[in-house]
Amino acid sequence: MGHIQVSVIVATAGAAELLEAVLSAARAQARLNAGELIVAWNAAADDPSRPLPESVRALADEIVFEPRPGKSNALNAAVRVARGEICAFLDDDGMPQSGWLAALLAPFAENGGAIAGVGGRVRPVPAVPGPTWYEQLVRGRKCFFLGPSHDLGEQRRDYPPDRMSLSPIGANCAYRREVLLKFGYAPELGPNRQTGSRGGEDTLLALQARTLGHRLVYEPAALVLHPVIAERMTPKYVERAYYWQGVEKERLRRMLGIAPRNHTPLTVRSRIWRYTLLSAIGPLVPLRLRLAWKQRAARQRGILDEMLGRVGTSIAVVALLGLAGCSKPVEQAKPRRPIVSSSVIDALRAANVGGLGYTRATSPSLDRLVPAGVRSPKLDSPAPCAAAHAGLFTSSYPSVHGVWNEFAQLDSQHECKAVTPSAVCLAEVTGDPRARPELRLRSGPV
Repeated sequence: MGHIQVSVIVATAGAAELLEAVLSAARAQARLNAGELIVAWNAAADDPSRPLPESVRALADEIVFEPRPGKSNALNAAVRVARGEICAFLDDDGMPQSGWLAALLAPFAENGGAIAGVGGRVRPVPAVPGPTWYEQLVRGRKCFFLGPSHDLGEQRRDYPPDRMSLSPIGANCAYRREVLLKFGYAPELGPNRQTGSRGGEDTLLALQARTLGHRLVYEPAALVLHPVIAERMTPKYVERAYYWQGVEKERLRRMLGIAPRNHTPLTVRSRIWRYTLLSAIGPLVPLRLRLAWKQRAARQRGILDEMLGRVGTSIAVVALLGLAGCSKPVEQAKPRRPIVSSSVIDALRAANVGGLGYTRATSPSLDRLVPAGVRSPKLDSPAPCAAAHAGLFTSSYPSVHGVWNEFAQLDSQHECKAVTPSAVCLAEVTGDPRARPELRLRSGPV
């Protein structure tokens, strides 16, 4: 096989009835577009040695075996061996329609390298007519995790950068391989038979890419039909799906550095009350509303379980109910002042940070902070030595704060003691004694 333009990747545990049909259609389209077909075999946790069927092996150009459970692990393994400049993804039960791959690749070719990722249209196709309550639940929802469904209209458009829920979904998308190698799919998210997790890995990848200025485009002509089996249209399955949506939403926020602001005692208590009321009142509401109440309760429970742990949520609910009737009115908690932490790394160039474009994984800890941070392209130091730290905490020059070298500002406890009394420190600006000028020296991976 000559030059490979695209690698079509399908992750599977071998359970999908449509797997061979999906691979056959994907292989035919890969051949028409100078591509290869890679099957990421994510073996069952209880039988990792179970062989891949010969019929599947005959369709794939490459088989990647990933014993660690989780779709994200399987996809990352496949991306590492892919030879295409672009990697396109399908679910093992999502049927690509005629012209799917060509349409998915078109935005990459037409924009001179400006496009980092493309999402296609996904249309759910129920295997049997769904119950009335299910039809009412999904009716009119163009982008919905149940189904799944992903439809932003008939025109090609950019994904909006301010909408977390509008991103290319894993059932039908493509990214430049260099972007995938930079970010990868988070193993903490995505379908996982061992943990029960359902998704979120595709949303996190899209948010990370957009945070660094990469452009993502929706292409309606790239159509995939996704079957919805009868089991997925039952109250039990839908309630479980809402629970995991809550877990994944909170986990996403935490991984993006958003969640800590919502973990105040007042917010946690509010969520516990909301979940308790939804659970208690749900059985009392009319039948037509009962399922909606149970779904909302399941989502709140998922958020709380991710915040507090399952046992922690149960204890909190019991404690809150026990105290509700006998405790005094609780005064509104005062907002916590932020703790400002400054990390300085010696002799590290921005060009060698993975999160800023370096291709090698030299700074994994820093890379996790980049998507939730703001980069300043130009900063000037007030001193060519460690005395610059005093300027960092006082916003002044050495002639004002009185620290001229690294030796004058460190005592036996590594605390910044030499700052002159006239210097205004960060602690005085914020009114928080925890923001005192203090320097801790520590070595470790970046």
